[in-house]
Amino acid sequence: MSERSQVDPITSEHLLEVRFKPNPRVLDLRGAWVQEIADQMDMREWGIVENRLDVFDSDEKRRAFVSFQNFGFLARDCPTTNYFPDHANKFLRIVTRLEEFGANLWVARIGMRARFCTPYDGTFDQLRARFLQRYVGLSESALDAIGREAKVLDIGAHLNFVDQYGNFNTMCGPMVRAQIDSLFPKVGGFPDVGLYYDIDYWLKPERELDTRELPSQVTKFSSQAWQRHERICRLILEG
Repeated sequence: MSERSQVDPITSEHLLEVRFKPNPRVLDLRGAWVQEIADQMDMREWGIVENRLDVFDSDEKRRAFVSFQNFGFLARDCPTTNYFPDHANKFLRIVTRLEEFGANLWVARIGMRARFCTPYDGTFDQLRARFLQRYVGLSESALDAIGREAKVLDIGAHLNFVDQYGNFNTMCGPMVRAQIDSLFPKVGGFPDVGLYYDIDYWLKPERELDTRELPSQVTKFSSQAWQRHERICRLILEG
């Protein structure tokens, strides 16, 4: 596998998914919708399978999909904080204007997942020590229970929360290049050592929603995910 000679400043992937009450009419309209979504989103590649249509860029930096029970939008390596919500919300407006969805939609779940890898200039051992000290560590009693002779080899923290915007599940930890490479579908640009942060924001309305509510929710999720990633990077990587 060839690699880029330059390490990317941040590797990222953002994914929006809206799950709704199954709508079998979607299966009859996949062909008509492909061209409309492709034209309005300026994405020229497409595919149709049994239950779903996909529209995407040739470099796979953006992908939109619609099935009979969910639709969503994915973007990789977003250059700015507003890139993902701008494109995702444009896609939402296109889809929800389709007659078969209409102004109201019974929504089971709204989810926005963001994954980041930020390079670290030091060694994995150094980043692991920073992570233990600054983000999540073992108490003295935990060290006694495990045994003081034991050495921490690897660490990652799964922490789940809720705030005024919704529930969010997180995973954070230091990684080496091989681990990072297995998580992101691109060729090269990965650091030897990096801090991985994964945040999945979600709500389960399980009721009929005015589809005009969806863009503001996506913007809130995306903004909070980006801000949390930046604050955690400053906490662990700087100083």
